[in-house]
Amino acid sequence: MRTPLLVCLLVPLLSTARGQSLEAVVREAVESSFKMPRNMRKALIPAEVKEKKKYHYINRGAMAINALNRFSQNNAPEMNMMLDSRSRMASQAAQKIARRTKDSNGDPLPSARMVSNLILSGSNPVSSTFTTFLTHFGQFIDHDVISTPSMTEGDPPNPVFDCCSPNVNKYACFPINVPDGDSEFSGKTCMNMVRHAAAVPLDCNSGVREQQNQRSSFIDGTALYGFNRERELLLRVRNGGRLLESDRIQGLLPRSTCPAGISTPFHCFIAGDHRQSETPTLTVVHIAWLRRHNLIADALRTATNITDDETLFQEAKRIVVAELQHVTYREFLPAVLNYRFMRVFNLRTRFSGHSNYYNPSVDPRTFNAFGAAVLRMGHTMVRNEVGHDDGRGRVQQFNLKDHFEDPNLMFSPPHGFEHMARWMAKNGKSRGDHAFVEGLRNKLFEGPAGPFPAETASFDLGALNIQRGREHGLPAYNRYREFCGLRPAAHFSNRFGGLVDHSITNAAKLARVYRSTDDIDLFAGGMSETPVRGGILGPTFSCLLAYQFSLYKHGDRFWYENNDHENPLTAFTGRKNMKNEPRPCRQILRGSPIGYNFKPFVDQLVSLRGSRREARVSRLAAASFRRVSGSSSSQTRRAPNAGFKIPNPKDVVENILKLSTNDNRNSPTRRTNRLQPQSFQRAFWQRN
Repeated sequence: MRTPLLVCLLVPLLSTARGQSLEAVVREAVESSFKMPRNMRKALIPAEVKEKKKYHYINRGAMAINALNRFSQNNAPEMNMMLDSRSRMASQAAQKIARRTKDSNGDPLPSARMVSNLILSGSNPVSSTFTTFLTHFGQFIDHDVISTPSMTEGDPPNPVFDCCSPNVNKYACFPINVPDGDSEFSGKTCMNMVRHAAAVPLDCNSGVREQQNQRSSFIDGTALYGFNRERELLLRVRNGGRLLESDRIQGLLPRSTCPAGISTPFHCFIAGDHRQSETPTLTVVHIAWLRRHNLIADALRTATNITDDETLFQEAKRIVVAELQHVTYREFLPAVLNYRFMRVFNLRTRFSGHSNYYNPSVDPRTFNAFGAAVLRMGHTMVRNEVGHDDGRGRVQQFNLKDHFEDPNLMFSPPHGFEHMARWMAKNGKSRGDHAFVEGLRNKLFEGPAGPFPAETASFDLGALNIQRGREHGLPAYNRYREFCGLRPAAHFSNRFGGLVDHSITNAAKLARVYRSTDDIDLFAGGMSETPVRGGILGPTFSCLLAYQFSLYKHGDRFWYENNDHENPLTAFTGRKNMKNEPRPCRQILRGSPIGYNFKPFVDQLVSLRGSRREARVSRLAAASFRRVSGSSSSQTRRAPNAGFKIPNPKDVVENILKLSTNDNRNSPTRRTNRLQPQSFQRAFWQRN
């Protein structure tokens, strides 16, 4: 036992001597420590790491909200920090939260690829209700609250492990076995999958290997501004409070070096989140919010005559983050969730006045199951195609599998971004049932730019989701039903006591691949449920999604609706009506000279001109930022409902479902009317 202990002690010290980053030192120390008995682990984290971690708590917790590293958005400064561990919402596969590899009988679980072939395959027609913007705005929010790095063979840009090689690193790897006879991966036996990096325990002495989250979990614009000060400064002009734009075409993301395998006559992009170019449609959402920030910064400078770059930048960031929160809870979540889930978990935003729902006892960290399974529900909404619409009736569509990490569609034709934004606003997303499109299930990252070793060639995102849940030690689907107060399935029939929230077809598919209902993976079981009336998710995922977003809201003391007396750094003064409140998407994005007949999320941001738009934003800036010029409203409405207590899902979900079964008000139309004023009726993800 002495030899491995010596190795574990030396690795982080040698890493520091080599000049590696703090993150690399932490990673090596932590990964080494989990190979040791619990009573030896505390000594394995170097004092330098402990002190720097303490420094992060103190320094960053004292920063203003608009400073980048907002580690202390909760009154407990050690809670929900960047690089912190994820939390858990259900009993674990084992006390040590081990990788889940065995079924309830002790036999190996079925291959994740086999589960994908049987459960996640099938046709995925285009939705007649929601546009592609719903999908990729959700992806943007996902990247804003979650980012877990994979283990690597050293500091970036060193490559990840090749888990399909003969000399596989068994500790760092968790590859997916390809079943015999797989028609899409003929001749291959393995898909590469590297384990996610571990987080440093708060006490540096935990016996549990928890995955790291590089984001703060709060909806705070991290995907736009970056997760550390260095990244933020890299993205700023440092003049006028603006963010950098492309030096080739005004209004696009700034220039960056291209990853290996990408060939372009233009340039690749950089943004706050490193996944900004995963798909061209996600890039459109990034560009939209980049333009929004610069529009606000320019309007603020005009309205207040302030010239200090830092003040302008932080104030523009403050309102953009508020608008991001507002759009997420006012427009995105009502499109995804049954309105009763919205009401019971207090996810609706106010039409006027302040609130004071912050509860310091809430742990707002992202649940492991949420990041590893629930929020991946958007993968089933992605289409096989991306396209351009020039507004004159000419539409071009391209195969998604040919454009992963590809910036070319933003530049060519010259208005590529505007054309793609228009196409996204006019075209529906995939319906979003359990099925993945071909481009994600069989052709993901295919080609020279793919991040996987040549032996794997392409990838199956559905199989990755299932395998990732097992790697994180997520319990089976039934345990999460218990967490939500739902009866666990005892048999594979969709009758009483069985898979009652599944169709006969999907229940039969699950029976073909799993031996017991206690073996069903969370992602496979949750995604194959029949959607709740008035939502697009089944009961289990609706419960988990509503609960997590309730934690984000009520655990954030800098939430944009909170009383300005409680939070003078972030609250909006005089917030008595919609005039002084962050704009809904329809109003944020209206008024483009490119055309007035397409959807709201595109209208304003795709243009850099428009006098009516500029005047409207200038009025907003003047009203919202009075504190910048030294004046403040004294007519703030008293904040109601101090400290919202989030209900236990076990106590409320079953009742929500019973009330929703025969609730005529729960149709999508009535649900939208109930949650939103008339101006929101055509939210950016709703089709005309």
